[in-house]
Amino acid sequence: AQLGNLTSAQVAALTSAQIDALTPAQITAIGNNLSSLSTSAMGSIDATQAAGITSTQLDTFDATDIQALTPAAIGGLTPTALASLDNAQLGNLTSAQVAALTSAQLLELATSNSLDNLPYSFSTVQLNGLASTGVELSTLGTALVNDYINHITDGNTTQEATVNTQAKIQNIISIV
Repeated sequence: AQLGNLTSAQVAALTSAQIDALTPAQITAIGNNLSSLSTSAMGSIDATQAAGITSTQLDTFDATDIQALTPAAIGGLTPTALASLDNAQLGNLTSAQVAALTSAQLLELATSNSLDNLPYSFSTVQLNGLASTGVELSTLGTALVNDYINHITDGNTTQEATVNTQAKIQNIISIV
């Protein structure tokens, strides 16, 4: 309860060492002032602690906050929290952060029609991981493939370069 009473200025003064000592529940307790952390303190949040970051907290993150989170921390966010990021926030993810996304996170992004808002391609390994989640991919397949293929027509040259041959498109479709 005391962490929830901290002002944004007090949260901004927290050091990386102090953040490192917090539990996921304590990260949650900081509330919307979590976005007031310095870049170095934000960068010290680990994957376990990131599981405590809520959708409401993420809504307050700007590009600097999002990019300050390590790839491991991004991978530690709950799928629901990650899927709450808006298009601009998803667009601020780095290539290393996108590479750290879990199958469960990708599934949540696909079901919320946000998968095509990622600024970098995800790997075949990440897509294959969806199959191991026990999800019926035939029901998700259309949304997943359409979301990914939408990059071909939306001017995202990073994604277009990854899906530029019939063979690559067939490979994507064969996964789902």
